[in-house]
Amino acid sequence: MNNLSFLKLSKTINILVGTIMKTYTNLYKNIFTLENLKLAFEKAKKGKAKKYYVIKFEENLDEELKQL
Repeated sequence: MNNLSFLKLSKTINILVGTIMKTYTNLYKNIFTLENLKLAFEKAKKGKAKKYYVIKFEENLDEELKQL
């Protein structure tokens, strides 16, 4: 699921919450993909790329993200 699909889903959920409550299951596997986690890491490291803890995390990025 890419960011645009997630935003559409989020907007749909927000509309439904105002009128009808609906339960969505199994969203974690669609939202928390390795691709989305890498994108989140790239956004989070802006302005901190030279920090020691960011460098260490990025050295082993795939393993660190899988632990999340």
